[in-house]
Amino acid sequence: MTTEEILELISLIVCAICVVGVVLVASLGKKRSRANELVFAAACIALSFVLSFIKVKVGAEGGSVTLASFVPLIIYSYVAGARKGLLAGTIYGLLQIVEGGVWFVSVVQLLCDYILAFALIGLAPLFKNIAKNKAIGVYVGTAVAVFARFLMHTVAGMYFYPELAFGDALITSVLYNGAYMLPELAITIAVMAVLVQSKKFDFLTGYIEKAIGKAE
Repeated sequence: MTTEEILELISLIVCAICVVGVVLVASLGKKRSRANELVFAAACIALSFVLSFIKVKVGAEGGSVTLASFVPLIIYSYVAGARKGLLAGTIYGLLQIVEGGVWFVSVVQLLCDYILAFALIGLAPLFKNIAKNKAIGVYVGTAVAVFARFLMHTVAGMYFYPELAFGDALITSVLYNGAYMLPELAITIAVMAVLVQSKKFDFLTGYIEKAIGKAE
């Protein structure tokens, strides 16, 4: 086997282990998910995946700004909870890998870029019951989730510059990933703000919570 084939095999094994682990964590202490909850989860993942194809490329090396592709996953995480949001984000990341066009230089870089970066969408609802103002909780949670994704992409990006010193690789990766993640954050926050201020967010989450029996 070539080095590339070995890395691909290792990556698949590691990804499988991660998925199994996330599934176990998400299901601890919970009853089997209802069919309508699974349908809702699948719909949100699919919608985010579709929105990720509506994008504008930033720079010559691949960074892209999407049409608020994180929003459906944020709504799902907000309703279903952090653990299931983590699982949904992981599945979304795996879909990005399966879709193709993925080029990686190490297993760690692959995991940071496509698994952890999207799995951390599960952080979105962490401020749901902490902030006194519900809207602020939504905005802060959204910002934290997108920023966590940026951090994972930044760590992954440093693996593409092995010839540079640590500091230089970090700055290069921050500038590269910031060029598309900052607009992505702005678009995501703007869409969430429209939903929250128009009361559509409350309507959507309330309706979904009733439909699935309130996941968490």
